[in-house]
Amino acid sequence: MNMLRVFIGIIVGTAIGTIVGLLFAPDKGTKTRKQLSKKGDQYAEEFKKDFDEFKVKINDQYKNLRKEAEELAKKGRESAEAATEKARNAMK
Repeated sequence: MNMLRVFIGIIVGTAIGTIVGLLFAPDKGTKTRKQLSKKGDQYAEEFKKDFDEFKVKINDQYKNLRKEAEELAKKGRESAEAATEKARNAMK
């Protein structure tokens, strides 16, 4: 959830920065567009880096949860097998 806010903040910040930059640009249009393009590229790189980090964290969390679920399932199977065996022995 926190990373989502970061992504939204980057997008909103980029949009606001672009608008403000255009309104107060003291340079020619071509120079301003180049500067905006360069800033946009920088923001895109930062966004990609943050998104890649986000993907790694999500993937790690998924792996951990899957491992925990497999361990719980194994314990459940073992408990069920033990209870079944106990029931069989009690019937003999």
